[in-house]
Amino acid sequence: MYRKLLGPGRGDAFLYAEADDGWVAPFVFKDLAESVAYRMLEEDTLCAELSGEILNLWYSAPPDQKWNAVIMTVSGNTFDARFQYAEGWDESEDEADRCNRMVKAKFGDKPITYPTDPL
Repeated sequence: MYRKLLGPGRGDAFLYAEADDGWVAPFVFKDLAESVAYRMLEEDTLCAELSGEILNLWYSAPPDQKWNAVIMTVSGNTFDARFQYAEGWDESEDEADRCNRMVKAKFGDKPITYPTDPL
């Protein structure tokens, strides 16, 4: 699964996903050296598979160890995954705000390109 996140071309992939009972919000970004591209998952067959894997991971955690978010970097044949738990979680933020903060921490001031919706 993690190799599918890389997609075509060189560069690391970065996943930020929040999960809860029956709900998941995955965000995937691709490092393109000079910029970062957001990968639109809603129209991608990877979305259902990725969301299912994230929910399986969340459900497999014991009740007292449920995490709020997973942060993963995929680079070549390796990956690094970290979890965020409820401590320090700001409920006033939504998942897009938290994701933007994580992307900024990962990529700094690199410009981010988002696909445009067809008219």
